[in-house]
Amino acid sequence: MNTQTSGTERMRYFVEQVQQKGRLELIDRLVRPDFRNHTAEPGQAADRAGIGETVAAMHQAFSDLTIEIVHCVGDGDLVATHKMFRGRHTGPWFGLQPSGNPVGFRVMDLVRFQDGQWAEHWAVADGVSLLRQTGALGWAPGPGPGPGPASLPSPGSGPGAGAGAGADLLMPSKARQEECERRPRHGGPAPRNRAGRRRRSCSRTRRPA
Repeated sequence: MNTQTSGTERMRYFVEQVQQKGRLELIDRLVRPDFRNHTAEPGQAADRAGIGETVAAMHQAFSDLTIEIVHCVGDGDLVATHKMFRGRHTGPWFGLQPSGNPVGFRVMDLVRFQDGQWAEHWAVADGVSLLRQTGALGWAPGPGPGPGPASLPSPGSGPGAGAGAGADLLMPSKARQEECERRPRHGGPAPRNRAGRRRRSCSRTRRPA
């Protein structure tokens, strides 16, 4: 690559060489020393060193890893990428124990380039699909019916395609607790739906008939 290389070309090179092939030695050349990841996971370094740690952990967690670049669009110093990760979950991933299942999940990220190098990064990952396919949500791919990676809708198709879930969706119990905290409890007025009826709060349970 040279000074005339576009941001999208640099991004494709990074995805193919660093993320998919695991060539960590290229990171210092492609990423600025003062790089900042604005959506780093809890416990994950938000600087340049965190990129290598995450890529290494990803290859330990997902064997036969492939990354399909569905869309890659540049606007000035910003490049947005829509990617599909596929592999087999054979190692731990952010506390998620290996399931041995084939998985496929989408990631959409935005990178700001400065002088041809990564300067800032933001990302949204489809954590729900990953949890579902590893069995963490009570279902995993198997001989019976179910939406395994092979039957997932192709990126860019279907309602809500490309809309990722936040990183805290990898911790569903926490997200569920936070949702309940946002809703009214017993003793307070519950919001009304369109029919004017009060909605149930998280703490209410239906009485047996």
